[in-house]
Amino acid sequence: MAAAFQDLFPHSQLVGGSEEEIGFTRDFQLSSPFAASYLPLIENRMKEMAKSDLEMRLLEMVPQSAHGFLSSKKQKKRAEAALRSQQGLVSICQIGEWADFSEGPFLTDLSQIGEVALFHHEINDDIVRIHGTTFPQANALQAFIKRWKRYEKENHMQWVNQLGLFLGSHWTGKGERLRQLLLHLWEQALRKEGIEPISAVFNGSIAEAHNKYFKESGLEELKIAQCAFINQPKGVYPGLFTPGSCFIDRAHLFYRAENLRSLCISSLQFLQLFFRMFDLDYQWVLTGGKQAAPLKEALTQCKIDAIVSAGGGKPEVQMRIADGLGRRWVGPFLRIERNMLVLSVYNSLERFVALLLERYKGELPFWLCPEQVRVLLVKEDEAPAWKLIEKLEKQNIRCHLDKKSGTIEQKLHQALLEKVPYVIFLGKRELETGCVTVRAHGSKHSETVSEEAFLNTLLERNRIESQ
Repeated sequence: MAAAFQDLFPHSQLVGGSEEEIGFTRDFQLSSPFAASYLPLIENRMKEMAKSDLEMRLLEMVPQSAHGFLSSKKQKKRAEAALRSQQGLVSICQIGEWADFSEGPFLTDLSQIGEVALFHHEINDDIVRIHGTTFPQANALQAFIKRWKRYEKENHMQWVNQLGLFLGSHWTGKGERLRQLLLHLWEQALRKEGIEPISAVFNGSIAEAHNKYFKESGLEELKIAQCAFINQPKGVYPGLFTPGSCFIDRAHLFYRAENLRSLCISSLQFLQLFFRMFDLDYQWVLTGGKQAAPLKEALTQCKIDAIVSAGGGKPEVQMRIADGLGRRWVGPFLRIERNMLVLSVYNSLERFVALLLERYKGELPFWLCPEQVRVLLVKEDEAPAWKLIEKLEKQNIRCHLDKKSGTIEQKLHQALLEKVPYVIFLGKRELETGCVTVRAHGSKHSETVSEEAFLNTLLERNRIESQ
């Protein structure tokens, strides 16, 4: 695809790309505007190249030679990437006069491409990311395109806006309640594991701050963790999968060499137990080659089947979580570094919330909802409503009194749109009888029950669904 793109846009620079379960992406630096109408043109050029007699060659070079070769092909960005490679030899794919540095895997024949579609593009400043996929048969490709069109209407950005969790790139009050809930679960779980959450001040990285904290402690072993807001280079993907700034969590477990094995095992068991409550679709992936031997042994001891990555990378076990389209994103991980293990539970909180929303199609489990009950006033007196809310909140039920202007019907419609599990109405009749009128999400009718019966229903749902 990159060869076809640069044939049509000869002044573009290939920046990079990735392979995914659903296909591939390629990033290009382009000074001129790009439109979706160009995708079919690139597809057609790909098909023409596949049918042509262009020679395809796979070359191996030392990084310095690869840098010179790719520079001569005007692939400045890829030449720089080849020079940064830690491998003794790097692979070059050449199609006609076009060439690129890549770690593979490679096709040996352009006719093997099959049915291809470029189905989406994204633009971030002057970088264009093209999404494509291939299938052996046309019907399989058509089925995927239908799935993609559904996903465009039901991805996390739709749910984020509909549920009112974010405003632009900022957490709203409702979103902040969800973030705090996830952090509370994180902190509780870490403390049970003997890991102490701290708030170290840092100018560089959390790891540097924690290393300094460890040295000043004078201890031989230490387990500390922190969640912090960081700025990072924004990815091309829109939304929360690769945000430019986000909350990340990192635990640093400083160990003696003889305890590395047991610490790897206990850390993986911790992640296994913690993530049972979320019911996410994830795969375990091991990276790092021979350096990851302690992690490989720990995976075996924990009876975890992991995919062993053929590439290099740091010695790390990753949980790669599926989004609504089947792409997998790095979530929790356990990594071996010098004298410490790095453990992350959520990795990026923003990304984790996005994956939760796509897993549950916006309808989070009751125990995880930032707003479990919304109160609507049928009469203007707020005092009884606040009394009921105080009663529910003492039982850890998350409530909100809707004080916005509008009719009851408009407020109910908005609550149903935001998938609030329960909406309760308080009016003269309810105050006289000590009851509440309840509309459950998914129901077309309201029912009147006693306050105690309603509270018991809420407590029971929290208890069962959080197990």
